[in-house]
Amino acid sequence: MVIWLIGLSKSGKTTIAKKLIKKLKDKKKIDFFHLDGDVIRKIYDDKLGHSVKDRRINAMRISKLCKLLSEQKVNIIASVLSNFPYWQKWNKENIKNYKQIFLKVNLK
Repeated sequence: MVIWLIGLSKSGKTTIAKKLIKKLKDKKKIDFFHLDGDVIRKIYDDKLGHSVKDRRINAMRISKLCKLLSEQKVNIIASVLSNFPYWQKWNKENIKNYKQIFLKVNLK
C-alpha cells in the first residue's frame, strides 16, 4: 500500500506521516516505510533546486521508488509537496493500492 500525503510546504505532511506510521504500527501491527520529499533530495545529493524542472525530477524519483517498493510488498507513506497533476495521475495509474490525501490547512 502507498499512502501519498500532499499539500503545501509546511502543511504538516511529514509530521502527520510520522504520527500515522506510529499509530498504524501500534494499533494494526502494520509496518510502513516513510519516504519524505526533502530526505530523497538529500539522499541523491545532486543539488536539485526548487525549479519546476527540479521538482519534477524529484517527484519522478519518489513515484518510481514507491512503485518499486510497493511491488515488493513494502507499505509506504510518502510526504511530498507533489503539486504536479501529471505525477499524481501517473501514481494512480501505476501504483497498485495507492491512496492520495491532500492536506488542506490554514498555514497560520
